[in-house]
Amino acid sequence: MFAITHGAIFAGSDSTASTMQSFFWHVLSNKRVYDRLVKEITSADLSEMVSYSEAQNLQYFQACLKEAMRISPAVGLNITRKVPPGGAEIDGVKLPAGTAVAVNGWVLHRDKGVFGEDAEIYRPERWLAGDKEKIKMMDRCMFQVYITFFFSFGPKPIRPVANDFSVWGRLSCLHWSTSRPA
Repeated sequence: MFAITHGAIFAGSDSTASTMQSFFWHVLSNKRVYDRLVKEITSADLSEMVSYSEAQNLQYFQACLKEAMRISPAVGLNITRKVPPGGAEIDGVKLPAGTAVAVNGWVLHRDKGVFGEDAEIYRPERWLAGDKEKIKMMDRCMFQVYITFFFSFGPKPIRPVANDFSVWGRLSCLHWSTSRPA
């Protein structure tokens, strides 16, 4: 029990730190992205401590966040899943039910068929423009990590705590830095 809890806490903090590093690196190293994000944040009517719902309504911020997680996934390991009953076909290869398959986020997030010919570059606008079905496909292909806790009723997938903390932390920091004179 201790090992599972300990692993979940430290794994969450590491992935949060990695995601924050990616987010700030890409935003701060691209003046066009930075200027557009600052404009969105400073023109929004935000609380001093930005709420989760306020952060969700900042479309460009959300696009920058998704793009940071896409281009630099915090988890470098493959996540293995089992082929469902009835089997599956992946790239022309038939796999029987129960077969373990894995995908690496770094590779998946650079699929030009899903993310466009410019999949190698950080471009938050890919999440805002174009066909709604394409954006849904990109969302479905994002490498998501779920922590499983074995408490009371067995394994339960939950959304990582890191998602909430990293969103609030990043946005509060950017809001603070753009609302105070240098």
